[in-house]
Amino acid sequence: MTENSPKKEHHQGWSDWLLQGRAGIPFLKDVHPYLVVKKEQSDLAFELINTYGTNPGRGHRLSREVKDKRLELKEKLHSLKTKGKGLRGSH
Repeated sequence: MTENSPKKEHHQGWSDWLLQGRAGIPFLKDVHPYLVVKKEQSDLAFELINTYGTNPGRGHRLSREVKDKRLELKEKLHSLKTKGKGLRGSH
């Protein structure tokens, strides 16, 4: 978790929290039933994380199929983030 200070006196501070890869699975499973705006993004995140089980490890190349799937999911996630701009609580 990172604490961020406001740049201007009248702004509030904020915190960032980052979970990457498989570390995010327990959190996503816990919050998934309660998601409304982010539910589709959560579904795509699960799908993306599942491609990590096909990772052959350091020094080995991913198959073209896995690379293509990850790129497809990344583009879908990006598209959803773009659609959500302007929605309160969607970023």
